[in-house]
Amino acid sequence: MPAEAVDRLTAALRARTTVEAPDPLASALLEHQGAPGPVHWTAEGHGFPVNDGGLSFRNPANHFALSAVRLARVATALAE
Repeated sequence: MPAEAVDRLTAALRARTTVEAPDPLASALLEHQGAPGPVHWTAEGHGFPVNDGGLSFRNPANHFALSAVRLARVATALAE
């Protein structure tokens, strides 16, 4: 996981939610959240990053994936 992951998630939570204490929540959400295996990222055909991870909500091929609108919102929040 990138070193700045907690800071980026904290910023996204602060900007997009009403969580009163986003710092500890971001740390808790990311604790032990290493990648479950290799994934390949692409924005081709989507306009925002998606991956091919079998357990990923950001893989449009998964039956439990986020909708395209929500994927775009996640990408926007994480890019800030």
